Amino acid sequence: MLLSAVGRDPNEQMYPLAWAVVEGENNGSWQWFISELKKCVPHDNSKDWIVISDEHQSILRAVQLELPKAEHRHCARHIYANWNKSFKGEELKLLFWRCVKAYNLADFEEAITEMEDVNPVAVDAFRKCGPHLFCRSFVKLDGKCDVILSNMVETFNNYIMNARSHHLIDMLEDIRTMLTKRIANKKEEALKKWKGLLCPKVQKTLDSEKQEAAKCNVIPSTSTRFLVAYCMDVLEVDIENRTCTCKKWDLRGIPCCHAVASIFYLYKEVESFVDQCYTREAYLRAYEGNINPCIGERHWPKIDKPIDPPPIKIGPGRPRKNRIKDPHEDLKKPGKLSRHGVQMTCGICNTVGHNKRKCPENGKAVEQPPPLKRSRGRPKKIVDVATNTPELSHHNLSAQPSSLGKGNRTIRVGEGSRGGRTSSASGRSGVSTAKRGKPKKNPSEIISTQTSTTKN
Repeated sequence: MLLSAVGRDPNEQMYPLAWAVVEGENNGSWQWFISELKKCVPHDNSKDWIVISDEHQSILRAVQLELPKAEHRHCARHIYANWNKSFKGEELKLLFWRCVKAYNLADFEEAITEMEDVNPVAVDAFRKCGPHLFCRSFVKLDGKCDVILSNMVETFNNYIMNARSHHLIDMLEDIRTMLTKRIANKKEEALKKWKGLLCPKVQKTLDSEKQEAAKCNVIPSTSTRFLVAYCMDVLEVDIENRTCTCKKWDLRGIPCCHAVASIFYLYKEVESFVDQCYTREAYLRAYEGNINPCIGERHWPKIDKPIDPPPIKIGPGRPRKNRIKDPHEDLKKPGKLSRHGVQMTCGICNTVGHNKRKCPENGKAVEQPPPLKRSRGRPKKIVDVATNTPELSHHNLSAQPSSLGKGNRTIRVGEGSRGGRTSSASGRSGVSTAKRGKPKKNPSEIISTQTSTTKN
């Protein structure tokens, strides 16, 4: 059995910490693994640790013995998989995740109240799961981590999917080689491509909060405390202590939209208020280490003592090779979920729940006639009936001067530019000519300083 511990780097990506092969996933194996993990990861006290697991009993016991002061969160995805067996439905699913992802108690209680209106029994089952173990509104604020899922472990398992099918020694060698290359590439990418103060993913999150800050109305109370009105809600922001009523800034370490609006009010840079764990320097410190190279098996020293493999306990049946798939995962495309739960919007009546084919208003709607095409040719003159004179319109007016002729001479184009004089020598009708001299007073004729000649 392969055990692994995966963390998150300052760019909120996968950071493998340790992995080991043991005889089985039992109490002794997990306790030994976590005790060895403590020696590898520097820490002052176990209270600085945040552990997220899938509620395995051996992991719960090992963390309680080896890291008694650590915050142990349960993966909300695994809890939902068990809770969803008894309470199905798209509405309950959305309310479940609203409760889990709420950053403060006010949003949590509001979502719980809506769930109770739908199914009171579901709320009782939800509270029995222990919301303080997997809901954001109950987690500690010191770790600057709002993660409630163990997705990083699944990412690591998918990363080593091909290596897991090899022999034991080859598997460990492939994992070591892949992670050695990954650490070197991540460090090189940060040195050459990253120019800002923050990591790219954190900067992208902060930019989205800046856009939401445009909806906030800031009311100053003191030089560091503000009242912020946002979407029919009023919250308090403390710039000095870096806290907000929504608890998003407190938990993540990244300013929320309310805090961003308050920082903009003070004409300060928002990036300087992000926690130091998300900076480019912290990322480089995380990847400054490396995995030492290991020579091939051919160059290993020879010894006379026999090396026996560890005892293997073979279970009944064929060993499992494929992972347990999600109930709504597409079987034809592994790793891709189906469109289950996606709400359709009708293009005819704009109602959620059906499409155009099943719309009851299909065929009843009156189609609007297409817009009239613009007629070709010059528009007709608008004549004032009272004075019997043509009115000027935007069709027969042009800016003066409009173009330049030969030798950069100015050619003025105005009303009646197509109806000039006809040259009898050219034998063509509709060709206007103009001679050098004093311009005519009639504004409807073309005035030009260029002398045009015609061939006989």
